[in-house]
Amino acid sequence: MRAIRILESGNTPSGEKQNVIKYLEILSSHADAANILTNGSIVLVLLKMLHHSKVSLLHAQLVSLILLFIRHFTFLGVSWQILEY
Repeated sequence: MRAIRILESGNTPSGEKQNVIKYLEILSSHADAANILTNGSIVLVLLKMLHHSKVSLLHAQLVSLILLFIRHFTFLGVSWQILEY
């Protein structure tokens, strides 16, 4: 997924990362999309970014996005059971 590459890349401008976060926020309001995204690798990338985030605005956006996923998902797979980063 292109969004993962943008979020993981250290060379991506912060404005582009914020655009991806806003796009994921829109997708998170749909239960089917939230299920796919929450149980996929994107949440692990977001958690890694959150762990390494130094900028408070980015930190707040990441927390908000993760909470939106949690609010709207209806199925949680095994991917969150072991979080190693």
